[in-house]
Amino acid sequence: MRATTKTLSKSMEYLSPVWTHLTKMQPVKGSGIYLWDAAGQRYTDFSSGIGVVNTGHCHPAVVQAVQDQAKDLVFGQMNIVVPPATVELTHQLRQAMAAAPATSQLDT
Repeated sequence: MRATTKTLSKSMEYLSPVWTHLTKMQPVKGSGIYLWDAAGQRYTDFSSGIGVVNTGHCHPAVVQAVQDQAKDLVFGQMNIVVPPATVELTHQLRQAMAAAPATSQLDT
């Protein structure tokens, strides 16, 4: 079903005006570098690397990792609890950054 201009305008008025939008396109599906709207129109998403870390939309390995994690815990608010996966990620990131330049502020 294709969203009409009237329907689209109505849905956009509920969003905060602090966000700007380069398009009015409302994606319902994504795969790789492509997005589809409700009418099935395919678009190339030239910004897909910003929000999906250059893996593209719905990369099978990322989908599987999210599904595996969601079986145990979807989110743990860091200022209330300390999820073990976050601690492990922090440890791995520090190891990866061990060779950072001396100007790094990791230890300050």
